[in-house]
Amino acid sequence: MLCRWDNRWTCEARSTEMSPLTVKYVLIDVFWIMSSAFGFLPYQQHYLPFTALRVLYYSLVYPYLIYGVIVWGSAELQLVNKLTVLQNKIIRIITNSKYNTSCNAMYTKANCLKFVDIYKFFMSIFYFQFLHNMLPPYFSQFMNLVDTSASYNLRSSVLCNYTKSNIRHKHPFFSGPSLWVNLHPSVKSCTNLYLF
Repeated sequence: MLCRWDNRWTCEARSTEMSPLTVKYVLIDVFWIMSSAFGFLPYQQHYLPFTALRVLYYSLVYPYLIYGVIVWGSAELQLVNKLTVLQNKIIRIITNSKYNTSCNAMYTKANCLKFVDIYKFFMSIFYFQFLHNMLPPYFSQFMNLVDTSASYNLRSSVLCNYTKSNIRHKHPFFSGPSLWVNLHPSVKSCTNLYLF
């Protein structure tokens, strides 16, 4: 839903799809913003403790990673790789790790999520909200819930409109069900967002 000014605030429904060019420009902007944080952090590394550097990460880098991640998180691999490499460099600075340290160890030490995990986390939350009718009614037109008491076994409880386009398959309404299927059953059985 996008809001605009028409002598009063009104909401009008628009397509949630972004063209590949728009996604590319959004990712380039995020990359440049993260690059400026990357240029700032090495100078602070020797003067600030780990907790302060982590706070700087969550205030300078993380908000740009999560902004709109549901829409552009499944972009082309080469674009997402640039962000991932830069995020690895920033986490390496925060944890004061050597260049050959495993990325998994650095993220565990910093108690941070990788970009791919951030995307999966927010996509799972979005899909959970859809299944429990916590999203605005506008979103209900994109997916249809399936009666799970039927005699046949389906992988997902949601049916999406069929498409051949690769771009459309990266859309949240197509990638969400595939992420949901792979979640552990105990996570899927949560009844509220706080437990999820």
